[in-house]
Amino acid sequence: MKRVVATFVLAAGLASLAHAAMADEWGWHRRHRPWGREEVIMVYPPPPPPPSVVYMPAPVVMAPVQATPTSDTYLDRLGRYCREYQSTVIVGGMVRPSYGTACLQPDGSWQIVR
Repeated sequence: MKRVVATFVLAAGLASLAHAAMADEWGWHRRHRPWGREEVIMVYPPPPPPPSVVYMPAPVVMAPVQATPTSDTYLDRLGRYCREYQSTVIVGGMVRPSYGTACLQPDGSWQIVR
């Protein structure tokens, strides 16, 4: 007898949950099946949409400067090997002459210093 009462109390509790959740879109729902059978089912919301994809901008790769040396190499006051150079640059869409000084770096590259 106790077993039947416990089953009835559990079934009554589920039924009350189903009726309370019928007002919600998600939760316990009552579904009618063929031949007069009725089921109480749990309806879950759809998963959230995946996060939007954010792409990193492409890295900016600077073209090496094409320069013509215009002086012999000399030691500057800091002890670096330097030389004057002449080149062309594009400013405002127009080609312009440029000039300056570049010094030899320990890795073998030339760095523009002025």
